This record gives sequence, C-alpha cells and structure tokens, in this order.
Amino acid sequence: MIKLCLFLILAGAGATASTRAADLVLQTRTRVATAPGRVDWRVVEATARWEPRRTAIVVCDMWQRHWCRGATERVAEMASRMNAVLNKARAEGALIIHCPSGGMAFYEGTPQRRLAQAAPKIALKIPLETWCKLDPG
Repeated sequence: MIKLCLFLILAGAGATASTRAADLVLQTRTRVATAPGRVDWRVVEATARWEPRRTAIVVCDMWQRHWCRGATERVAEMASRMNAVLNKARAEGALIIHCPSGGMAFYEGTPQRRLAQAAPKIALKIPLETWCKLDPG
C-alpha cells in the first residue's frame, strides 16, 4: 500500500514555512531484472518527494461495480485506502483526476472535467501511449 507521510521541507535560500508547503513523501516500489536478459527480478524501494501543488494523481477506472466480480472485489479492497490518500493529497493541494475508460460524454462540461482539461501540460519522460507495449523480439 502507498504509505503517505507529510514533512515540512524548506527549499531554497531564505525559504520559510509560510512560503513552502510540505512535500508529499511517498514510498515507491519497483522491480528490476537481476541481470540483462534474466527473468528473475528484485524489488527496489525508494522515497520520493513531490511538491503537492505540482502533483496530479490520476485514478483510472475506479468503478463501484464492474462487469467482472473479481475486479469489483479488488476495487472494494482498495477504495477506502485510496480515498484516504486522495483526500490527504487533495487537502495538500494536489490535483486529483478520475479517468474512467468509458462514459466520458456523461462528464462533458462539468466543472471537474474543465478543471482537469485546464491542468498545465507537461512533457513526459516516458510517453504514455508506448510505455506498456511489449517488445515483439
């Protein structure tokens, strides 16, 4: 589970608590191959610090009910913890964006949709449209 803690970080010369909000401090976990071409992996954990007002959390497909019973059960297990994390992040100034894979026409023109559409554009280090494609070779 995501472990969320808040710390007050003073950034830059002359920064004070009134000029800099607390960073979001997240414990990250990823897996890396133990050697090139190997199929066994090791877990690498790290701490990431993000400035809340420069952070967006994108929540994909958190439906109350899903066509698949197992998916509905998994969402139910995650929902309360995710809600706590999202409420804390929102209170600290992070932008929360819900992205359902379907039914977007229902949200067209709503204040929440306009807020998400007005979010600043960024250059991604990993293009989202290609990051999960498998190498056919």
